Amino acid sequence: SMPFLNRFIGYEIFQGIQFEWKIIAGIFGIALLTGIISSVYPALIFARKKPAEVLAFKQKKETNHVRNMLIVFQYAASIILIICTAVIFNQLHFMKNKDFGFDAGNLISIPLAMPVGEGLKGSAYDVFKDELLANPDIVSVTRTLGSPMNNRANKEEMWWPGKEDGKLVQARWSSVDLDYLETLGVNLIDGQFFTYDMLSAMWDQEQTAYVVNNETVKQMGVESVVGMPIKLGGRPGKIIGVTENFNYRTLRDKLEPLCMFFQPYFHFELLVRIAPEHEQESIDYIASTWDKYAPEFPFEYEFVLDNYRHQYEIEDQTGKFMGVFGIVAIFIASIGLFGIALFSSEKRKKEIGIRKVNGAKISEVLTLLNKDFLKWVVLAFIIATPIAWYAMHKWLENFAYKTSMSWWIFAIAGVLSLGIALITVSFQSWKAATRNPVEALRYE
Repeated sequence: SMPFLNRFIGYEIFQGIQFEWKIIAGIFGIALLTGIISSVYPALIFARKKPAEVLAFKQKKETNHVRNMLIVFQYAASIILIICTAVIFNQLHFMKNKDFGFDAGNLISIPLAMPVGEGLKGSAYDVFKDELLANPDIVSVTRTLGSPMNNRANKEEMWWPGKEDGKLVQARWSSVDLDYLETLGVNLIDGQFFTYDMLSAMWDQEQTAYVVNNETVKQMGVESVVGMPIKLGGRPGKIIGVTENFNYRTLRDKLEPLCMFFQPYFHFELLVRIAPEHEQESIDYIASTWDKYAPEFPFEYEFVLDNYRHQYEIEDQTGKFMGVFGIVAIFIASIGLFGIALFSSEKRKKEIGIRKVNGAKISEVLTLLNKDFLKWVVLAFIIATPIAWYAMHKWLENFAYKTSMSWWIFAIAGVLSLGIALITVSFQSWKAATRNPVEALRYE
């Protein structure tokens, strides 16, 4: 099953492990030890009994606490795994369908892994960009510090006139190109974006032009920031525009203030939006154009959506892994429950025969046999629910944007475990309830 399991999870669980004689001997030893323990326990129980108790026709009603504890433990573990799996996949679905604040579809990220001033980080970029845009399947091209949802800049403190003493606002910064908003599909809600004429006028004043997101305005606590002078990490400048909020980091991180400026020195990523109709042809065209202007540097690309999904591979693998273990745990618990139901029905077959002779219905016998088992499954659910809730509550703290743990997740886990237990027990109970009472009482 290992190849299937690895394909399902998407990860090589047992890398480089071969089944040598030591591993086989260890597995055999564990199986042997388990068999010995499970046979020694009942032998010790019977050894303590007096012969008269064993042979007595009328035996005292006993409660097997170990049996009941095992049922509760096994089903509690199964329910915890079911709830955790459901919460993990619910969170993954939430993140994959959340609005990023920009259009991530058909957006390609290409690393500019080349020294400043060389290749496409030098003067050849403008010619390269014009040649790309000559292809009707290339919608837009821009440069930036890093791919969306992967901003690598540190936070720096902001200053502006009238800032209250003790108020701390830290913003991340990003160097972007002139058509950055157009390429990402982000709207400008106030002021203007960068133009060459405006940038030239700012440079003459030895100032930096900043475009900030709406979260920056919110944390600054002012009504209008366009035209306001600021300092970001000691660099003086002026805010010229405000954009809508968009996620420039992963969904594990809370949305933070962002200050964008234009500085080609910090452009390390190329973003290209292509038409969806001719995806592969567009990529081939970009690759051939790249080789024309930067043949000494390898062409590498990645879709922004794929990069986003890769960031959550661990959560995806964890969810699948726990799902597999949940199925295995339920299967093992059901086998144990089936064995206990078989033992119980055989032990009570005379009682069942007498009840049927006295007019008991099959439904009444089923209720009699099933209720003792189902109450332990209900107890397991009561124990498992707070444990699973606490574990998933702590796990969800890793995400700034998270889904709620809805009641239906716990309800489904409870109904599923109860249904599996009911099916497992009812199969044997039905056989006991429909058996001819003469077979049980012929020797009485």
